Amino acid sequence: MPSLKKPVSFRPLFAKRPPLRPQGSVRLKDTLQALSWSPSGAWLAAAAVSGQILVLDSKSLTERVELAGHGLGTMALAFRPGSETTLASVGLDGTVRLWDTETGTLLAQAQAGAAWVELLAWSPDGRILVTGAGKHVRYWDASLQELKVILPPFESTVATLAWNPTGSVLAVAGYGGVWLVDAQGTCKQRFAWKGSILKLAWSPNGEFLVTGNQDATVHFWELATGEELQMWGYATKVLQLSWNTTGRWLATGGGEGISLWDFRGEGPAGSKPRELLSHTDFVETIAFQHRGQFLASGGLDSRLILWKPEHTTDPVVSLQLRGAATVLSWSPDDLKLAVGDTEGYVAFFELTNEK
Repeated sequence: MPSLKKPVSFRPLFAKRPPLRPQGSVRLKDTLQALSWSPSGAWLAAAAVSGQILVLDSKSLTERVELAGHGLGTMALAFRPGSETTLASVGLDGTVRLWDTETGTLLAQAQAGAAWVELLAWSPDGRILVTGAGKHVRYWDASLQELKVILPPFESTVATLAWNPTGSVLAVAGYGGVWLVDAQGTCKQRFAWKGSILKLAWSPNGEFLVTGNQDATVHFWELATGEELQMWGYATKVLQLSWNTTGRWLATGGGEGISLWDFRGEGPAGSKPRELLSHTDFVETIAFQHRGQFLASGGLDSRLILWKPEHTTDPVVSLQLRGAATVLSWSPDDLKLAVGDTEGYVAFFELTNEK
């Protein structure tokens, strides 16, 4: 059973009232692997590396239900868009599963094409669920019936996938580049690249596609022209990418600092990024608010830092976590922030000052 703990301590960097107020935390069995808010923000689903899944009440920080999860490990989970009670999850048992988060009932499960299933993504309208397992990408409807979308195995293991903002195109990436596939499974475009892609992110307007790579670079493509640009100089492989709501700023990890690229006007070509330097160990997770100006980051230094990078490269506030941060997620209304760490805690914070 999870336990309710005292809020983590925080160290405000300014004398004024800190903009993030710790609310409390809930502990799972081990390191946090994934978080997903329900569409209203009332519930937060949290998965541990061991496979445990808890659905938490984000107001009272109590357990709503514990799901059986995936015995060998849960890798990803996501509430269905538009549904407060339907949650999808994938894991190292080779299955994709649908859960009723009100009762804890397993609604459906299916084999996803390989022993390990690491990726899933709902289309924005919640009608299609896509899973990635090994070299296989499969399409499912909202009841987990496999759709008649035939995608041949990819050339290499699929490392990352994501729908564009309208849900009309799915980007699939791994070694060898990015494939753009429509909702019927037709490959519309390919960006070939000789390297291992680890993460991808669409710009909010769907005009740019950015990837974080094994060779410590960031690559982006402009879809309309096919123009591409590579950004290098990172300390390590890049697994952290986050666009701000306007699409002007792209935040990237890949070391102890965060590099912020400006896509205004002619874009970042030939420019230097803003550097956000306050973490004392590698940054593990970053996320802009859905609509606001704040950027949150968590690192191996067990620190959560809130930034307002369009205005200053100094942190707004720095908070100490119990363990190294592994994943963080803003609530749909941007007023709450959940952070998971290596000690098994999910810590909740409330935004108190938006100005």
